[in-house]
Amino acid sequence: MSSRRSKPDPARAVRAPKIAADRPASEELTPTEQAAMKRHLRFLAQNRAILRLKFNATEDLMVNGAREPTHRGQCLHLLGKVDRPAVEAAVGRLSDPTARRRLLEGVLRFSDDAALLLAWLESLTETASRRAAAAALNEAVGRIDFGALSDARLRRLLDVVAATFQGYERAQALFGLLHSTSFRAAFERVVPLLADDLQRDFGPLLAVYEVVIEGGDTERSHAELQAGAALLLGAPPDALRALPPATQLRLLESAVGLLTDEAKADQAAGILLEGIPRESDDFRRLALARAGALLRRGAEPRAKWLLKQLRHAQPKSKEAAEWVQALTAPRLAHFSLGWPGRAPKTGTKFPSQPGFTQAFSLGDQRRVWIRVGTPEHRKDWEAEGALLKKLPLLGMAPFLESGVVKGGRPWIAFAGQGQPGAEVLGGRLATDRALSIALQLTGMLHSLGAAGIRLPDARFRRFLVDHGRLLLADLSKAEFVEPVVALKAHGGPAFGFCRELLRGRDLPPELERALNRRRSRLSDLHRALVMATT
Repeated sequence: MSSRRSKPDPARAVRAPKIAADRPASEELTPTEQAAMKRHLRFLAQNRAILRLKFNATEDLMVNGAREPTHRGQCLHLLGKVDRPAVEAAVGRLSDPTARRRLLEGVLRFSDDAALLLAWLESLTETASRRAAAAALNEAVGRIDFGALSDARLRRLLDVVAATFQGYERAQALFGLLHSTSFRAAFERVVPLLADDLQRDFGPLLAVYEVVIEGGDTERSHAELQAGAALLLGAPPDALRALPPATQLRLLESAVGLLTDEAKADQAAGILLEGIPRESDDFRRLALARAGALLRRGAEPRAKWLLKQLRHAQPKSKEAAEWVQALTAPRLAHFSLGWPGRAPKTGTKFPSQPGFTQAFSLGDQRRVWIRVGTPEHRKDWEAEGALLKKLPLLGMAPFLESGVVKGGRPWIAFAGQGQPGAEVLGGRLATDRALSIALQLTGMLHSLGAAGIRLPDARFRRFLVDHGRLLLADLSKAEFVEPVVALKAHGGPAFGFCRELLRGRDLPPELERALNRRRSRLSDLHRALVMATT
């Protein structure tokens, strides 16, 4: 009758119970220690010749099984004869890799010599599976005082890790080491001394360990962090699910924000999201982040599916409802028309009136204002878009982008700040706010003029108003001229804007005279407004 033999487990050697050396030498061994010592004695009997050991009469009786190993001091003295020089010499005399590994495993059952541990780990690269080697390495970490290792020996260990493991297995191996405080300190010291290829291998793993596993910051580059996240996210599904919950969350955030490999990011995000309670804030936050990443890539069907999953799990999620609404709203280019929660009626494909239209940028999930022109004015609008790209002047609305939709209609998009000037400025503003806006207008026209840009008018429709701040968002028909010409030309638009805005108000006499004076200059009006607001 044959019995099935279990696969060898190299890590058992470093898990073996030890003979406590910190107890009195006269104290007898515990029953567990006696059982371990008997195994050590059998090992010594089998390898006496290759180790070239010499024993006294008492030791000889114990090795041959004629005397029970009970005296702690005698047992420790016997084991102490198997020192590093004897073991290294014996290993050098063995040509069979498996025999070398087994000899080292036998020694490591009672020795904590770091050099012998390293030699044993090196032997695993020749005789054991990568999985067995990884398990053995993790067991060995707790037995090594890395602070006592020389830089040369530590580099040998890293060579072993690099030669034995690839991909996620290498990450596992290094992370197991990094959990050791003494290894971490020694590793930081030796990294600059490593060969270039090893630095390229271990830099990304150190970065992702610091950010994802520890949840801290890293001084490594963003590219290294990306590479490390890709390695970690390439783990088998079971390994990803086995990570601590906090690590899973940080890893999912990495999948959302760091990975450039879309397929790997999708796979990892799906696995990790499955493990997060669907009613939790973490699920809501990360599902939205993942949906946002999908929208930035244009993967709208998958984003919509994920958002619907979030809505089903958390019906009160306002963001999920608004994003789904935006995905079903009418489109202009890559924008959905309407702001979330205030979408236009279905069927309105394009704004039919001039001015600003609310829209939502699906790519970066933010509100925008869009102006849409007619095909016959396409060239003028394209010229305006080009001007806005290179005109970061004070008082300009944040320009985003411009383009042309099918049918030749041009459009220009700005950040969704404030409200259209035609709606705000035509209403009844408090006098102090109206004076502030008038002063902003004269300063803005002066800046444009000094830059050599002449604006033909300053109608309310050209502006957005954001919490009392005037923003210019329409440069249609603007021209490049000499600054002195532009400044002179801006007097008329400034007076027209201010007279309309301040009509019917009780104003300081000097400002009243400036507004009613013919052929007043822009600087005169600006000075009067400064005095009226101080």
